[in-house]
Amino acid sequence: MKKVLKWVGIILAIPLIIAIIFVGWVKWNVTSRLHKTYENPPVQFKADLKTDIKTGEHIVRVRNGCIDCHGVDLGGKDVMDNPAMGKIYATNLTPSTLKEWTDGEVARAIRHGIGRKNQPLILMPSHDYQYLSESDLASTVAYLRLVPAVNKTNQSSHLGPISHMLIALNKAPLLSAETIDH
Repeated sequence: MKKVLKWVGIILAIPLIIAIIFVGWVKWNVTSRLHKTYENPPVQFKADLKTDIKTGEHIVRVRNGCIDCHGVDLGGKDVMDNPAMGKIYATNLTPSTLKEWTDGEVARAIRHGIGRKNQPLILMPSHDYQYLSESDLASTVAYLRLVPAVNKTNQSSHLGPISHMLIALNKAPLLSAETIDH
């Protein structure tokens, strides 16, 4: 009887050990990818206020749909708040937050999905924006510099277990910085 119980214990322990190893691998994989730094310098240009601001407004509000994630006032909003997927907050894109950013850093965030600390931006669809022309990118940055400032503090984002698994298995474009040829 002791031998049978021993073998039952071993058989039950194997899937548990595999699950623990898988969860550890997922956690390590996602953490290393979220904290990866990109040596991609900010785009070297200055958005000129002579650029076509109307084009920038059209890109932000219609063509690229920035307001869908960042809010109608571009002051930031919750994109997702779900225990399984996590909480994703789209940051404030108005001058109250972007005043600290150079035009090149803003352009790099849009085109490459890389933030000020050279780390990937979560859920930033840069794979769709990487082909914006220089003039469209300059118009977009110039427009963002002119929108009314919204004094709203950015909230932190965190990923839930399903998002971790999707990232680890490359099943969701949560980190577009990884898919772009910088």
